[in-house]
Amino acid sequence: MEFWVIWRERRDDVEAFSLGIVRLADRPSTVKYVIEILSVLFITAGIVGELWVGIKITSINGMLRSKNTELRSKTGQLIALLNQETEQLRKDANAEATKIEQLRKANNEAAANLEEEKRKRFELAASLLPRVFRDQSGAIAQLSTLPRVSVAFEFLDEREIKATAEQINFVTTNLYWNGWRRRGHEIFVDEGVAVSPGAKRPTPLTGPAPTIEWLTQLQRTEAVCDEVVRALQTSGIEAKIGNSGGGLPPGTIVISVGPKPNAVLEDTIKELAEPPPTPLQQGRFSHSMRGNRQSIPEAPPENKP
Repeated sequence: MEFWVIWRERRDDVEAFSLGIVRLADRPSTVKYVIEILSVLFITAGIVGELWVGIKITSINGMLRSKNTELRSKTGQLIALLNQETEQLRKDANAEATKIEQLRKANNEAAANLEEEKRKRFELAASLLPRVFRDQSGAIAQLSTLPRVSVAFEFLDEREIKATAEQINFVTTNLYWNGWRRRGHEIFVDEGVAVSPGAKRPTPLTGPAPTIEWLTQLQRTEAVCDEVVRALQTSGIEAKIGNSGGGLPPGTIVISVGPKPNAVLEDTIKELAEPPPTPLQQGRFSHSMRGNRQSIPEAPPENKP
């Protein structure tokens, strides 16, 4: 509109100049007036609108900055909460892993204890079985290279002990070693099997020759005892060198067969805490007794008045 007003005034001036006369004042143009007023109003409205838009944009920018600050604050809080929950989850996971590891160790320990208990039970069951000379043929082959000796057996009249002595006698008989039972010393026989060399000195020993011959025979007899012990141990029978052959000459060995040693059973009884024996009151004294033995006479006692 402003351009139209300027164009209108320019046109009027050009017409007046072209006529070369001075024109009298014309009647004011209402259209021009209205257009100028509208032009000013539009310009003012544009300036006010631009100012309002600037203020509005500034306000919106402020609100956006405030929202952005609030959003950053909430985002930081959310990140902190997530980090806290993540740390708690990590701690919980570590605690669960520790519990699982403890349970695994407890399970492994229980399994190991179960296997150990099974092994102990098998050992206990095996220890209660009677002794068996497992490799008699191997023992005969091993001892067949040794010089022949005489064998004196000592054992108690109990089933397992007698059976063990007879198994050993089977081997010595197949070696053509003369054997017999020596009585009177059974009470002194310890647990297990003891093999003793005969060591009785001949009397009188006159000169060095008889002494050397006796020592030579004694050494041979001791070597036989060592091999017999080794053969018994190979077959799982506990045996050792004894010293009960002092009354027999070299060339004779004494095989003393006692009760089967049972360390496994004794350990099991200790683990089970065997109750102590009941004390027996005798006068002012009390005695706790267990496992004592008394030999039984083979003949009935004579009737006495």
